[in-house]
Amino acid sequence: MDPAAVQAAGTAAEGLSNQVSGYQPQLAQAAGEAAGGVPKTATASSVQSNGGAWSQAIGKLAATMDQQGMNLVTCSQRQSGTESTVAGSLRAIQTG
Repeated sequence: MDPAAVQAAGTAAEGLSNQVSGYQPQLAQAAGEAAGGVPKTATASSVQSNGGAWSQAIGKLAATMDQQGMNLVTCSQRQSGTESTVAGSLRAIQTG
């Protein structure tokens, strides 16, 4: 495993999470505009409801991506630490 590559993937996932969550305000605005075009109708209510559901889905996706990114970064850091520890132990055996 290449810890640097795993860390880069984790950092990219965290960045993508921020981009995805940025779509929530745009979605809310679009749903509001669409519902405003047909006020006081079942369609307006449905559009707002669907907009809310999509907003929740986007929020959950962003949170999951962020968590996975953090997990990858943590994994790479632990792997690097383990490799350093093993290398130190091997050096100690060679010199001992």
